[in-house]
Amino acid sequence: MEKRSAGKIIGISILIIFFIAGVIYANRNHLLKLFFKPTKTSLPIEKKMQTENKIYEVVAENLQIPWEVVFIPDGDILVTERPGTLRRIGKKIRSML
Repeated sequence: MEKRSAGKIIGISILIIFFIAGVIYANRNHLLKLFFKPTKTSLPIEKKMQTENKIYEVVAENLQIPWEVVFIPDGDILVTERPGTLRRIGKKIRSML
């Protein structure tokens, strides 16, 4: 008798785990947005800003969560974005992928 009740408990536990996993999977987009929000950033209002003898210049705007930045020999910049796009920033911004 105890073996049957232990088997039922294990079976019910497995069903509950699969149910919870299904609910999480069905709501994964909402949960990802809830728990993995990009951090807020604040850009200077002016395009160029000077502090302590250093000049900062905004070279690109409206990027979708920049992920990686690489400077290439011709002076352009390659930027990957979280959605998977690769942008080349130089005299003009181009989307490569």
